[in-house]
Amino acid sequence: MKELTIPIRQRDRIPIYQQIYEYIRDDIKDGKISPGEKLPSTRFLAKHLQVSRSTVELSYEQLVSEGYVRPAAGSGFYVCRLAEPGLAAPAAHAGRRLERTEGVLAGEGLFRETELLKVRYNFSPYGTEWPEFSMNAWRKATRSMLQEPMEELFLPGEAQGEANLRQAVCAYLHQARGVNCDRSQVIIGAGNEYLLLLLHQLLEGVGGIAMESPTYPQAYQIFRNLGWRVASTSRPAF
Repeated sequence: MKELTIPIRQRDRIPIYQQIYEYIRDDIKDGKISPGEKLPSTRFLAKHLQVSRSTVELSYEQLVSEGYVRPAAGSGFYVCRLAEPGLAAPAAHAGRRLERTEGVLAGEGLFRETELLKVRYNFSPYGTEWPEFSMNAWRKATRSMLQEPMEELFLPGEAQGEANLRQAVCAYLHQARGVNCDRSQVIIGAGNEYLLLLLHQLLEGVGGIAMESPTYPQAYQIFRNLGWRVASTSRPAF
């Protein structure tokens, strides 16, 4: 694919990066962009649409995080084959092991019950890609923090998370996602599972939960295990 003409609404309340993301996402769902097809480079698309390159990069990052496209090092972004509607399959591969081979993890293998995933790069949210983790930088930052006399390290801290961290999260959400919020609306927790359990308590008695397909398999399975009725839809959840 050399070009992708997307109508940009400059005065729309929807951020430009989201307009680009939604347009490409819908074209993938509708079959207008085929599985395996290469998307235009971020530099070319930014020039073609007359927007900043960082705006296009944000759009592509969102598509990657939701399983619509996959990045290939030194090559670009390619469209994944979407899972069939219905999300009952994610639990089927929960106990599988991931082997390193010359293949690259693609969206088409994520929801198959019988296929053993063999990947070279694991983009799963269930762990950290150890060879790519900068342990030296982590040690340096930890050592620097522990050298300072900080009595608050031994105190429980705020229940919602440290105020400065929540403020930083608000700033990031505003800049990167166009979300306006204040730190009183942010909760920092010890991992996704814990936060989803808190969400379960807040939503208890609501009824059911709808999730877009493809979705975040971990959240889907946690809600199912907690007894929620989870419905899947191919339409966007927002």
